[in-house]
Parts: sequence; structure tokens; C-alpha cells
Amino acid sequence: MPFNYNPFAKGEKLKKILKYAFDKESLVFRYTDDIKGVLEITGYSLGSSNPNQIIVFLHGQSNNSKSLYLSLIDKLHDNNISSIPLKDMGDRFVTSGLIDKSLNSVKEIDNSSIKDMGDL
Repeated sequence: MPFNYNPFAKGEKLKKILKYAFDKESLVFRYTDDIKGVLEITGYSLGSSNPNQIIVFLHGQSNNSKSLYLSLIDKLHDNNISSIPLKDMGDRFVTSGLIDKSLNSVKEIDNSSIKDMGDL
């Protein structure tokens, strides 16, 4: 993914967005309440592999910046993403859409159940 690296950048805009998105009143991540954890997950998503085989769910009330964060991640991945719902992960024809994508980003999950966790 092409980018202009500036080793002297302070990232003030990013810090402002993350502070807004992850303050105590609009906490998205249930297991961490600090921006450092959010940055770790963001950085992990930019790696070329998933050695720890993690999946991240954003959970919270509506209008608490989950979509803002996902839009930021999508942009960091240069929109080289797929949007395959979890319920379709067992279908090999549908999951072919994951090929050559750097991220699978689904904004909403419906209430249907995942029949086999092995499909994930």
C-alpha cells in the first residue's frame, strides 16, 4: 500500500479522532479503555498476516463512533477490503471475495447465528 511516511509527524489529527471515538462516554472496545490498545489493533490489522488468528468485534450503543473507526481502518487499507458477513464465512464461493484483500470489514452484524465457529 503506497503512503508518504513522515517520521516527524505527530499524528495530532489521528489522536483527536481516537480521543473522540474512544473516550469513556463512547467506549467501543469492551476489553480495553485506552487508545494504546486501539492503536495495537489498528497496527495489527495493517500486518500482512494474522498469526494470532484474531477477530475483532466493535460493540456498543448506536452513535458511539464504531463506524467512524471502521471508516478510518478502511482508509488505512486503501479501501482494499471485503465486506463478507460472518454468517457467509462457511460458503467457499462467497469467501473467494477475501482473496487479495487486506481486511474484511463488516459494519453491521444481523441476529442470525453462526452455525459452525470452525468456519471463522
